[in-house]
Amino acid sequence: MKSNKDLKPLAFVCGLSLYFGWGIQETFWTPFLPSEFARLGISQTSIGVVSCATDATSVITCVVLMLIKLPKNYRPAIFSIGALLQGVSCLPFGEVIELNPGFLFKTSCLFLKGLLGCGIAFVWCSGSVLLISMYPDHVGRVCGSIAMSLSLGMICGSPFGSLLFTLGGFKLPYLVAGALQIVLGPLAYIVITQSLCSDEETKTSSHKSLQAVEITDKYEKVTDPLLPQNSKTLKKSSISWYYAIKEHYYVIFISAVASVTSSSIGFFFVAFAPHLLIDFGVGNNLSGPLFLPFTVIRALTAPVFGFFTDKGYGGLIFCLFGCGFSLTGFAILGISDCIPMLDKLTSFEAIVGFIAMSSTGTLVPLVFLLRSLYRKNSSIENDETIALYASAVYLACFDFGKIIGQSITGGYILDLLGFYNSCRIQVVLSSLSLFLALSCILRNDLLIARNV
Repeated sequence: MKSNKDLKPLAFVCGLSLYFGWGIQETFWTPFLPSEFARLGISQTSIGVVSCATDATSVITCVVLMLIKLPKNYRPAIFSIGALLQGVSCLPFGEVIELNPGFLFKTSCLFLKGLLGCGIAFVWCSGSVLLISMYPDHVGRVCGSIAMSLSLGMICGSPFGSLLFTLGGFKLPYLVAGALQIVLGPLAYIVITQSLCSDEETKTSSHKSLQAVEITDKYEKVTDPLLPQNSKTLKKSSISWYYAIKEHYYVIFISAVASVTSSSIGFFFVAFAPHLLIDFGVGNNLSGPLFLPFTVIRALTAPVFGFFTDKGYGGLIFCLFGCGFSLTGFAILGISDCIPMLDKLTSFEAIVGFIAMSSTGTLVPLVFLLRSLYRKNSSIENDETIALYASAVYLACFDFGKIIGQSITGGYILDLLGFYNSCRIQVVLSSLSLFLALSCILRNDLLIARNV
């Protein structure tokens, strides 16, 4: 058997491959599904609701996984099962186009998208801290690698979807994307379990890592401010809503900011292809390749942001590149219909790439910021519990942001007010987000800070 030193990088790459497959599933449908559904008479709002069913279900599944407290030796299996669920949910979705656009059609779409959401939650809640635990001293770079893998999958997804749609119609892209995850899931399970077995055999020192998404104790030790400093009391993990909000309000604010900023991902998933068709006359066969600036910029900036997050610049990246670039990008889009020079396809592509950087600038340093905020403001002492909360909140921010983008700004508001007014509303939300982010990060001295 290979040594742990040999197997760990291979296991890490295999784990990232599931995020790559997840990234493909995030975007391969964007060049053709909105237009094909619109051809059937389905509104942009309905398309957004169907799309966000995945994200809503993944948040619910994440909470359930937190509550059932899975043993840590189940993590590789849950990681692999998540990929299998993604694949299984994808395979039959290509058949829904054959149904009449009524109750059965909408129910089938919601069910399959919901199953995909369960798979995403399984992959994230078991995989993120599993990969972080392999390299615990490089949390930012691990998160950057995960974001880069997702982005690379998204880069491949759009042109991949366009090409397969051109070759085989609506069904073929779903068959190929689903089969990919079904193959990658078991492969990752085999390699990761071998790596973990080798690690158990060779480890001789204590771990400093975040271990996995599980709560190992029924009770957490917390300091009672009414008792002497050396006194401790036991408090059940199931704390009241009042206590949770009072103790974690900085985390809640940062989470709200991250959700609003990452909503640009969901917004462009559903609004990009229709906008190209309506304003620039670009059809489905070209909308996939034209989505590349959004995903390429995310892939290129993710490892850079991860590196500087590990150096202590996570708060600065979050405020400047996350909130600031989101505000600037949507502000330019919001006025582009009034300025002929900006209302061109090349200008639109450049602005989309600029906004893509903001989503990466928000999500890559988020785990670092959440861990730091919990340690500064929370009485939680268990590192595994902090890892659990940080991972769950990260997923919730990512998915809730996509829900905002797909169903609200890119769905209902887009239907009601049009593309440019939707961008102007994003400007208002981004302005509030920047104010909240600066307030929270400056108050906790995290604008430039060492990892804690």
